[in-house]
Amino acid sequence: MSPEDRAELRELARAIASPARERESLMRESAALRLLLERCTGLRPEDQPLDDSKQTSTAAGLALSPLRAAMCAREPLRTITFIKGLAAAIEQARRPERPVRVLYAGCGPFATLALPLMALSGAQEAEFTLADIHAASLDCARGLVEGFGLASHVSGYVLADACTMILDPAQLPDVIVSETMNASLRSEPQVAIMRHLAAQAPGALLVPESVTVEACLLRLGKELPPPLEGPDAKPQPAQRERIGLGPVFRLDREAIEAWKKEGGLLPAGAVRIPSEVPAGMQARLLTKIVAFGPHRLDDYECSLNLPQHFPGRPALAGGEQLQFAYRISDAPGLVLLETA
Repeated sequence: MSPEDRAELRELARAIASPARERESLMRESAALRLLLERCTGLRPEDQPLDDSKQTSTAAGLALSPLRAAMCAREPLRTITFIKGLAAAIEQARRPERPVRVLYAGCGPFATLALPLMALSGAQEAEFTLADIHAASLDCARGLVEGFGLASHVSGYVLADACTMILDPAQLPDVIVSETMNASLRSEPQVAIMRHLAAQAPGALLVPESVTVEACLLRLGKELPPPLEGPDAKPQPAQRERIGLGPVFRLDREAIEAWKKEGGLLPAGAVRIPSEVPAGMQARLLTKIVAFGPHRLDDYECSLNLPQHFPGRPALAGGEQLQFAYRISDAPGLVLLETA
């Protein structure tokens, strides 16, 4: 990378990580960061086909191909929120005697969340271990790190399935970051990864700090703002109609501690459907993500926050008691255990 590339990365990182900048003011910087990484790696979906045969099916879920993982950087609020969250976690974990150790599980080809923060700090402040199941992703991330002159910030590159990798007890991470999820925590191994790694490093801060899946009834036609009518029309907020049913699953440090004796079927919540389901309302799952501290993602802010059908899409007559569980398998996600 050229000196101009390195200067641009530092400038973009400084803006995105700045506590003084609101997320919505950083859309340009997020797009510029993504374009910089794509240009420096040549990894652009416009230039090559999306080959899903390069994805890896594991015992705990689907690991995205390097190209699909790179495409996650095309969701600006997602990128901004997680970078800000990781910066806040590193700041909280800071210690005077040594650098903060950060384990980035599923770093993908861009190491999108870590690379900007490396450009902002000295190697004595934070050191990163980059791990990925795909050699192509790890090689690409290494090329970016070295090309931007940040090799001293990385203590290791680990080619491994994060659901089974064993951490060195003498070098446990202070922060574990993994953004390997889909909406309602389905399909991908986020739950299994965080459960496995956090259990080995009980003192580590987690990014995301929490992911909560809630159940509700909603009217789809009211979910999004109405279309603009005329060139001078002002945007109007959505007039949503929802009936909240309550949380059904939560992934955080407290839940991981409670799962120590659980197997591949994790306990989840139960909800009661109203005795009368209003005509036109449908059951959906909503995903709320706290990257860290105040940095969070809510409805429709990225693909992770799009409403999802209940597992099995049950026909609801009204009055049902639905008991959920979370199944860790090669196709992980919430399941319905019983309907009463």
